[in-house]
Amino acid sequence: MLKRTLISSCLAAALTLGLGGVVSDAKAATPTTASATTTKYPELVARAQALQARLPKTSQAAVALDRTIGNTQWSEIVDNAINPGDYACSGTALGQYLDAQIDSIDFGSLYILSVLGGLDLPAYDALVYGSGSAANTFGLNGEYTLKLTHDFRDQRRFWDVNSGTFDMVPMHGADVYSSIDRTERAVELLYGPGPTARAVAELLYTVVHSDPALQKGSHPLFTFNAFAFAGLPAWGIPERIVMGDGIMQGMQAVGLGETGPRAILAHEFGHQVQFKKALFDSPLTGAEATRRTELMADAFATYYLTHKRGLAFNAKRVLPSQKAFYEVGDCGFASDGHHGTPNQRLRSASWGADVAATAHKQGHIQPSLSLAQQFDTALPNLTRPDAP
Repeated sequence: MLKRTLISSCLAAALTLGLGGVVSDAKAATPTTASATTTKYPELVARAQALQARLPKTSQAAVALDRTIGNTQWSEIVDNAINPGDYACSGTALGQYLDAQIDSIDFGSLYILSVLGGLDLPAYDALVYGSGSAANTFGLNGEYTLKLTHDFRDQRRFWDVNSGTFDMVPMHGADVYSSIDRTERAVELLYGPGPTARAVAELLYTVVHSDPALQKGSHPLFTFNAFAFAGLPAWGIPERIVMGDGIMQGMQAVGLGETGPRAILAHEFGHQVQFKKALFDSPLTGAEATRRTELMADAFATYYLTHKRGLAFNAKRVLPSQKAFYEVGDCGFASDGHHGTPNQRLRSASWGADVAATAHKQGHIQPSLSLAQQFDTALPNLTRPDAP
C-alpha cells in the first residue's frame, strides 16, 4: 500500500483513533482494525476490510508517481539524520487547525479512506488528469484564481529558466468525488482497472457522501498539499505545480489568506527553478539534503515576493509571507522528508527578503545559480541549533 503522501508525520496520528477520540502528538500510524463502537458506519468498515484483503498490488504507475511526489510538506519517510534536542520546535497554528478539522471526521470514515487510498486520490487525479486550462479555478470557491494565475505568469518572466512548458493545476477534492466514475478513474491509477477498482470507488464514494464532515470531498484533509512536479513526458505530464484547496483553506484559517497561498506558489515555483538548474544535487544526504532544498525554495520565494521586479511586497505584507513558511515548518527530525523547523523556515524566508532589500541595484534580478550559491554559504547559520 502506498505511504500516505498527503499527511505529515505530525498529523497522520489523527488516523489512530480510539474510544476517546483523536490521539494527538503520537507517532504516525495507519489503523489496521476498527471497532463498531467507534464508528457510525460499521457495515462500510466491514466492506473495506473485505476489500482490503483482495486489493491488487499497487500499480507501477502509482509507485512511480508516489516516488516522485512523496517528498512533499506532508510526507513521512522514516530515517534519522538530525538531533531534535538541538532545536526549538513545536506545533504551529496550521497544524492545530488541521487537527481540529480531522477531529470532526468519524473514525470509520478515516479508516476506510486510509486503507483504500481515498486520501491520495485528489493528488494523483490533479497530477495525471489536470491541465493548465484558462478555466481552472484556485481555492475552494475560486477565491485565489486571479492572484495565483497572475503570480504564476509573473514568475515565469522573473526567473532565468525556460518555463514555457510549466503549468499550474488546482486540486479539488470534491471534483474527484463528484461521481463514482470520476472516483474510479483515480482509483485505477492506484490499482489498475477491473472489478476491484470499481468496488473500491463505489465504497469510497459512499463514505465521502455519507459522512457529513467530509463535505462530499471538500474537507481540507483531501487537498492539504501543494507540490512541484518535474514532468514525465512519456506519460504526457508536463512540468507542473499542483495547488490544493485544503492548504489554502488552512492559510485562511490562521489569518494568512491574503499572502499565504501566494507564498506557497512562489515556494513551489522555486522548486521548478531548482529542477531546471540541478540545485537538488549536493553533498548532503537524508533529512539534511531535503531541508536544504526546502529552505532554499523558501528563500527563493521571498526573494521574488519582495523584489522590486517581483511582487514588491511592502513591510506590511512581507511578515505574513514569512510567517506562512513558519507555519509549514515541521518537527519530523527522524524523516528524510524533514523540511526544516518553523524557526529555520522563517529565518530562510527572512534571508531571501533581506537579499532583495539590500541589493545595490534594486532593479537587478540575480541569476538563480548565484542566489543559490549565496544561500548555501548562509545555510549553516540558518540551520544553527536554537534550543534554549
